[in-house]
Amino acid sequence: MIVVSDYRGHRIEIKAIAVKAADRWDAEVRIRGHAVNAKPRVEIVTCHKLTADHAERAAEIWARRWIDLRGEGGPLWLKWSNVSGAAGHAGSNHDRRDLRAQEADA
Repeated sequence: MIVVSDYRGHRIEIKAIAVKAADRWDAEVRIRGHAVNAKPRVEIVTCHKLTADHAERAAEIWARRWIDLRGEGGPLWLKWSNVSGAAGHAGSNHDRRDLRAQEADA
């Protein structure tokens, strides 16, 4: 069992579950916010790993990504959109047009 006591304001508990038909392992993930009465979100991560340790590690990666995308404060890509360079898609198109105009003039 893996317990991550604090990841971005959440507690993650991961327990390997044996898949009897295939002699493989999946994992049960519990993600709980640090609020006093927070209900845990329980998910079964289907990964069919060879060992329980590998299944738990794969589920830990899954849980951290889930929190990054859906945790408190919303998706990280919304936060990154204000970082210089990340929000520059429109600006980069504009820059390309300026370069093409300069090349045409030359």
